[in-house]
Amino acid sequence: MDSKLLTWKEVRIIVDHYFSFWIDGEDKIWAKMMWSALESAGLTIYRTDDEGMVVRSRIAILALIYQEFCVRSQLSNYDEANFRGLKQHHYKEIFSDSVEQINEQIELILNALNKEYQDGVLFILMYESVFRGSHGSLTMKQVDDKIEEIKDVILKKETCAEYEAFIFTMYGCSIREFESLAIDFI
Repeated sequence: MDSKLLTWKEVRIIVDHYFSFWIDGEDKIWAKMMWSALESAGLTIYRTDDEGMVVRSRIAILALIYQEFCVRSQLSNYDEANFRGLKQHHYKEIFSDSVEQINEQIELILNALNKEYQDGVLFILMYESVFRGSHGSLTMKQVDDKIEEIKDVILKKETCAEYEAFIFTMYGCSIREFESLAIDFI
């Protein structure tokens, strides 16, 4: 059976379903960059319909990872009215898979993202997306200045509170350890 590639264009409708964290769409921009990294890692290729469903489900896992960073970094608290997390029906869809299957996908995706975006770049991309989305009231100059400040810290191999919130993406994390999830589903 021939291999098929699930392109960004094809997966965009799924992205729109799961990624609506920010009114300005910063989360969708991040998702597109991450999908490109998954393409580079071969994680958007499938042969069977079942494999195709697994590939499609990776968008939901990306949304879980993104939301977890938002919650852990507390960047969404700056403008809580602007942050819209995953809804109950999203969790029901995601948790139709077993916890073990979800954990396998989280590990697979995080490994691919960390391989593609090394040396703190993944953190900077996540931070920039969340900071821009959560600070709609700031000027672009203020946002850019803060992001440059964070880039300087990370690229100098220093740490900060926001980076500590990001560590879960580097060393793996069971879905049971996600702070953003409702316990009912796990």
